[in-house]
Amino acid sequence: MISIPALFVLVILAAFALISFKWFSEHVETFFWTSFLLYFDPGGVFSGFSDMGLLSRLKSHDIFFLFMMVSWRASGYWKINTNFRMYKQYLILLFVYCVYFVLVYGYFVPMHYGYEDFQLFFQKNRQFIYCPFIFLAVYQFGYMSIDKLLRPLLYTSLLMFIAFFITVIGGIEILPIYKWSRFIENDRISLLSYGLSYWLLPLGVAAIFLEYKLPDYFKRLILLSASFMFVIIVLTLTRREFIRILFMLITIPIITSFISGTSVGKGYRRISIFLLIPFLFLLMFFPIYLDLSANILEGLFSFLNADDASKIKDYRLSGEGDLVYVKQIIADNPLLGIGYYPAPWAEVLDMKESGNILGLALDASSEVPIFGSTMRLGFVGLILPAFIHLSLIALCMKLARLIKTNFKVYKTNIFELLLALTIIYYFITLFSTDLFSLFLEYYHPPKFALFTSMLAILLAIYSRLNFRLMKLRMQND
Repeated sequence: MISIPALFVLVILAAFALISFKWFSEHVETFFWTSFLLYFDPGGVFSGFSDMGLLSRLKSHDIFFLFMMVSWRASGYWKINTNFRMYKQYLILLFVYCVYFVLVYGYFVPMHYGYEDFQLFFQKNRQFIYCPFIFLAVYQFGYMSIDKLLRPLLYTSLLMFIAFFITVIGGIEILPIYKWSRFIENDRISLLSYGLSYWLLPLGVAAIFLEYKLPDYFKRLILLSASFMFVIIVLTLTRREFIRILFMLITIPIITSFISGTSVGKGYRRISIFLLIPFLFLLMFFPIYLDLSANILEGLFSFLNADDASKIKDYRLSGEGDLVYVKQIIADNPLLGIGYYPAPWAEVLDMKESGNILGLALDASSEVPIFGSTMRLGFVGLILPAFIHLSLIALCMKLARLIKTNFKVYKTNIFELLLALTIIYYFITLFSTDLFSLFLEYYHPPKFALFTSMLAILLAIYSRLNFRLMKLRMQND
């Protein structure tokens, strides 16, 4: 059954598209980017209130994918002949991987082991079929109108943040909230989905460290959104998220200093002033979380201190516990893995409770996705992902050097620069703080859609910069 919030969003979008075709054609970029953001379910409205379902088996991502494709068709951008060789190479790689994923991972390997359910596989993983088309559309819209992404990103995120705080502080359930315990009962608070609002914290940090000034209106909204995102992360009391924030406050200043030559010291002074906003917000509404956060940081430093006698032994780092079964399954199925196992998560937990080896392995591998990807896809299935990731490192380095060499070009394209820095930062985390989650996106449909979208945006920014430089050379000649 469709939920009231989900129905409301769909009605608004349908009205937005159908009021006037002329108006729609003039604002097709805004409609595309809004649909793109809602595809990732900011606030968990669809996943929380309707389990992503809208009409029968039709999910929210099906609807917003359709909206994106309609916008893409209406824009005429699909007619553009893109001669950017790197973009075409990535498109081919993604298409080949999706074909492999569907045929080998989803059909042939499970059929070989006797648990093939292709209908269920396709129902659960059809986003992989969407991803090459999303990559195409996001690249072409990014190339033509990346600046039009800022307003929808800020407005949808701020609406989500306001609804979250009304739900948590006011007790009015606007968004689905997930609570569980760490230090005291139900002290950890989280949304089911943040969508792309996660981008706003690194975006805000990059804006602080860059000396170029944003328009005041957007600067205030970016910093306010980044502050809210910081508070929401603190409320999760998740050690991994605290590590990411610390890593962010080290990595982004290094990147911005490299490409712009700005002073890291000045940036940290501005950061300390910026952090007063979330600190005061926490002090006013969630004072206990300041002490709980201190406990997290204290435990984190104890965890990282190898000489500390009380250091915690974590099976996720040691590879022990139920991960022994994962490694055994990998050893027994090294080439193609076990493929798609058609069991809902509740059934996997029942298998684990009964002592089933595969159930134990599936549950343990979800904690350490780098093992999970190897167990499911095998080493053959990871060849193409490994190649894409290695080429991604080269792309990030190439773009960073190109921006550094031509930094003055971005004096009038600040959001594009901030977005490039944000996505480069996220790709760096794949090989650092999120190393144990490496290749997760290659068997997790929403994460693969996000990965291909970020790759498309980064390629669009790279292509736009090259085009600008070509125009400047032609003018100088």
